[in-house]
Amino acid sequence: NLAHFLSVCIGILVFYIAPLQSLQILFMDVAVETLLSLGISRTTITEDLMSFKPRNQKEFIVDRKMLFEIAMFGVIIAAIAVTMFWVGATFTNPVYVGHNLHRFALDAKAYGQGDIAVINGVSYLNPWPANGSLTSAVGLSTVDQFLGSYHFGSMLAFLTIGLCLSINGIYARQSGTVFKQKFKDAKVMLLIVAISIASVLFVAFVPGINFVFNMNIYQTAVMDVPNYYVFIFIPFLSAIGYVIFIEVYRFITKLIFNLDGSSKIKIVSNVIDNTVDSEGHPVVRLEDVMQEKEMRKAQAKAKAAHTRSINKAKAESKQRCKRRGK
Repeated sequence: NLAHFLSVCIGILVFYIAPLQSLQILFMDVAVETLLSLGISRTTITEDLMSFKPRNQKEFIVDRKMLFEIAMFGVIIAAIAVTMFWVGATFTNPVYVGHNLHRFALDAKAYGQGDIAVINGVSYLNPWPANGSLTSAVGLSTVDQFLGSYHFGSMLAFLTIGLCLSINGIYARQSGTVFKQKFKDAKVMLLIVAISIASVLFVAFVPGINFVFNMNIYQTAVMDVPNYYVFIFIPFLSAIGYVIFIEVYRFITKLIFNLDGSSKIKIVSNVIDNTVDSEGHPVVRLEDVMQEKEMRKAQAKAKAAHTRSINKAKAESKQRCKRRGK
């Protein structure tokens, strides 16, 4: 949600138009994030679950470390999405190649203000010069050209955020690197992530559906650019870079600050038998913890029964001594 908010704000400030439309944000909130939430709730419990310290009752659920990560990853995703929008909107249309940001921003501002004129049956943007007289069509952008560029840039931003959200879902229940996670523990989450990515691709590329979501990339203005389809692969490369960044970040925090490993403790030392997880932390299986708990309960009951029998024997002995004395 922070990435959505920042993308829209930065886009309006820089391009005079939002990279994402409300229907696109609604789709990611309702479809993508709901699917990922279901996947997280169905994730298999890992063997080292019981090796974490209990949280302090006075501690907030969203602590400082989590707030920092929310802000950091939100800013990174928003920056990548805005960059993808800029690339898609200005490098895939011959009108904006060479003018790039400034020309596109002026056309976006004119489109938003309704500064449009029809010349020879064609709608042009920003036709009014400073003196207020109507110019010719030479050097002007048509509405179709602008919308083609805008839809393509919006599609790249939409793809970028959708892929990054799916990646966040994979890392949500994993404290370290995901490449050491067992497939049997992550198969449900991986299936949900695949469905999530497929839904994003479906909305972005199916003709008619993408038009409803303001991502009609099959317009003539875009398709006239040689090899325009190459730009479609850029969000996927950005997603790979995002994965690398998360892996490096988690490695550094674990290596320097020990934020990951310091929260683990050895719960029951006499049932571990030197068992460690994939990251070298001592672990306790849930069955071992339950057996130890039941064993301690049984020992406590036996000790209490033994204490009661001793107290009862002492009381009976005192009664016998009193009767003999009388």
